[in-house]
Amino acid sequence: MKFLERFQTLTAKPHQIGYDEYEPHPILKTYVHCFWFDHLLQSRSRVIPDLCMDVLIYIDEESNKVRSIFSGMNDTYFDTTTELASAVLGIRFFGWSGWLFSAEDLTSTKNIIGDSKDYFPMLTSLFQSEHFISVNPAQKIKLIENVLLNRIVEERKQLHPDFLNSMDLILQANDPITQKDLKRHCVIGARQLERLFRTYTGLSPKKMINLVRFQKIWRRMYATRTCDAADLVYQYGYVDQSHFIRDFKTFSGRTPKRMIQEI
Repeated sequence: MKFLERFQTLTAKPHQIGYDEYEPHPILKTYVHCFWFDHLLQSRSRVIPDLCMDVLIYIDEESNKVRSIFSGMNDTYFDTTTELASAVLGIRFFGWSGWLFSAEDLTSTKNIIGDSKDYFPMLTSLFQSEHFISVNPAQKIKLIENVLLNRIVEERKQLHPDFLNSMDLILQANDPITQKDLKRHCVIGARQLERLFRTYTGLSPKKMINLVRFQKIWRRMYATRTCDAADLVYQYGYVDQSHFIRDFKTFSGRTPKRMIQEI
């Protein structure tokens, strides 16, 4: 999945005080977007679809206890409130690679917030260990990386080649992609491809196409701090500006102009 490394996603506010991201082990870079640590928990924050799924470890430093949850891929925005914790450590898997480390398929995980032990029991067991609780965030990440690296070697799970080829086409294409393009690109039927996407990501191919388009637009807006709606409509295949704004607001909860203002 080396080609998937080239596509990096953005959260609603990539740079916040008290929030830090850490690059994963080189072998894990094709599977894990980043590890992140938030030690100044905001009372409320906006989460937008970032094509990732997260395992979040809430740390109560006073009682030396942790609680972990799994957040599946989301296809709309939502607002979070702070858990009763001192800090939170996150593992941000790419949405197309989390299945490789999961004990279950991800068919029913769209927009869910669940117990991490249902999908990542090997990680959950680690989180509850006294050694994990006692070490600092950098050491915690190393322990997590060891579990993930061992999982790659032991399980030898593989994503279907047609799924990988479809994701490559969706992520790397310069022009808008349709489901018909995926069908022509693959040697399997549309129904089987739909099943693969839902098993691995919890999303349909059409939804993945739309979310990738949203992320490409958001990355461009964030980099330029501008929103040329007419140009974006033309480049990304929208019917008109109303279609573009409505679609963007569905995913972000904000109009494009307001998202730029809140950076």
